[in-house]
Amino acid sequence: MNLENQLNNILNEVIQWRHQIHSRPELAFEEYETSKFIQQKLQEWEIPYDFPLAGTGIVAKLEVNNPKRRLAFRTEMDALPIQEMSQKPYRSIYEGKMHACGHDGHLAALLGSVKIINELYKNNLLKNSIYFIFQPAEENEGGAKRMIEEGFTTRYNFDAIYAIHNWPELPQGIFGLKSGPIMASYDRFLIRFFFERCTCCNASSRNGYNLCCFFVYPKCIFLCFEDESSPRKGDFFYINPCWNNL
Repeated sequence: MNLENQLNNILNEVIQWRHQIHSRPELAFEEYETSKFIQQKLQEWEIPYDFPLAGTGIVAKLEVNNPKRRLAFRTEMDALPIQEMSQKPYRSIYEGKMHACGHDGHLAALLGSVKIINELYKNNLLKNSIYFIFQPAEENEGGAKRMIEEGFTTRYNFDAIYAIHNWPELPQGIFGLKSGPIMASYDRFLIRFFFERCTCCNASSRNGYNLCCFFVYPKCIFLCFEDESSPRKGDFFYINPCWNNL
């Protein structure tokens, strides 16, 4: 079985899947149509799978007897709350939703892998059990956390889990690898400001617009006029001192 030929044979199909998924983006924990599309493909290829995990998640399974290892490959399914401005024929059909992070490509690529590895499985060419994880809610909404809370890590005894993320700066056909952490983690935090007046404003000012904006945009100085006697009361503008080293 020539894998390169297999890849070339399904390339156009994978591109079509990606376009279809891209045109129908769904937000975290709402990937119902996406999940249904994946399940239809798995049923078409007669591949067993577990569903649901964290609401819309799926784990497809190609298990062999006495496997040397249990390996899993993971993709995510969710899109972002962004308005797509593209005029491509496969642009998002949903207002305010877009696959802007590339999850449509990740998902299509993994489906292509499922199809090819399934052929190896049917021809008894696999020495390892292979699993395919379709995770919901990767975009900062805790899909993986919910799967773990539902017993994912104890239900499946994987030896390793692999995943990729598109990186447009890399040349086509190149994979980037690094030992240790490579991408920043996401978290949320709250900042509160407590004060009576702002140094950039008139002495009678008691609002915090300029201080907060200075915090968000440190390369600009924001000024406002709040004095009742000022003819420019309520004006809000900034000057840019070009503090390039801030």
